[in-house]
Amino acid sequence: MHIWGTGGRGTSLWGTSLRGTRGPESPMRWLGPRSDGKLCGAALVVYPRNWHLLKVVGTRCRPTDVSKSKSTGQSGKTDKKASPFADRRVIALAVLIVAIAGYYIFGWWSGGQARAAARSKLVSDTVAELQKDQPASDKLSKLMAGIARLPDALTASDLLAAQARIELHRGRPERAENLFGAIAASPTASAEDQSLGSRILMAKHEGFGGDKVQAKTMLEQVLIMSERAYGETRDVQDLFRAWQAATRLWDSRSGELAGQLQANHAESPESLLAQLSKNFEPVSDRDVVAQLIVDFATQPAELRAMQTIVTVHNDDLPGALSDAQSHLIASAGTPCVRIALAYVLHICATGHPAESADRTVFVNRRNVQLDWLDARAPVEKRAKWQPMRQLR
Repeated sequence: MHIWGTGGRGTSLWGTSLRGTRGPESPMRWLGPRSDGKLCGAALVVYPRNWHLLKVVGTRCRPTDVSKSKSTGQSGKTDKKASPFADRRVIALAVLIVAIAGYYIFGWWSGGQARAAARSKLVSDTVAELQKDQPASDKLSKLMAGIARLPDALTASDLLAAQARIELHRGRPERAENLFGAIAASPTASAEDQSLGSRILMAKHEGFGGDKVQAKTMLEQVLIMSERAYGETRDVQDLFRAWQAATRLWDSRSGELAGQLQANHAESPESLLAQLSKNFEPVSDRDVVAQLIVDFATQPAELRAMQTIVTVHNDDLPGALSDAQSHLIASAGTPCVRIALAYVLHICATGHPAESADRTVFVNRRNVQLDWLDARAPVEKRAKWQPMRQLR
């Protein structure tokens, strides 16, 4: 009988050949490893003739390093652990976790979609309301409150633009500029941004009768932004605003811009007003002025000044004086309004005797307007109103 084991010839630990070294009756023994890597002295005693297992002989185990064995046979058991996913409870837990995560992710996504839709509706509703002839104040207040509640109301450009438009409609250009001025002045501002920015600055300048340098700077910005915006939008309002800025600056480019209005928007009220301002005659042009008053939803200061002069020639001096004074309150920074008021005050002064108290009052009020104009107008423009000063 021969025992095959570690180092035995012709077999592995679980040997595949049961060869003996003696006769046919000689039993053969087969050693096998334990699962813990130790070889036991146990043997299978087999008689080759019958190939029947007769007995198992066991001895005490001795530690053996299986990794150093020279055998190349197939091991019976390994140390490999079973996969945790083989347990149905683990699979069920994983599915539950995925389902819960999916539920919350879907809720977050759908909530985001709903918020985006509500946000978009607020902006579109604001634009639609402001496009009406008479926007409802209460509706604008609700829209403003809704926008203010959004988390990005003070950072998102579209929300700042919507708020600025509402403030501009309310007659608060300073607040509108605080909201949107930096965006409109940015080098990356879009044509739409610059268009809104120029509107804000024009409205701010119109009511600003203070420092002439600051006023000039505002008008120059309006001119630049309006022209840039018109280059993309081709909106007559942008081109007209550029013409207004150049006219109020006494800039020679006003004639060129009036020509563009006539060439590109000949039938528009904006173009007709620009052409009328070149050679305005209060008597012969009174019908044109009356029609433009109807055509403009909001009359620009230049048109209101013309209307005041026409009213004087319609022999309604008190009405003209009332209009001129109210126009000054609304448009203190506009030269044409100052000229119209000075003209009305001059006519009022001529209706009183020389050196009378009433005449002196009107003359002094007139001179306040002429002094304001002299401080801002080029020398060659001042000649138009200097003859008024001869009346004292």
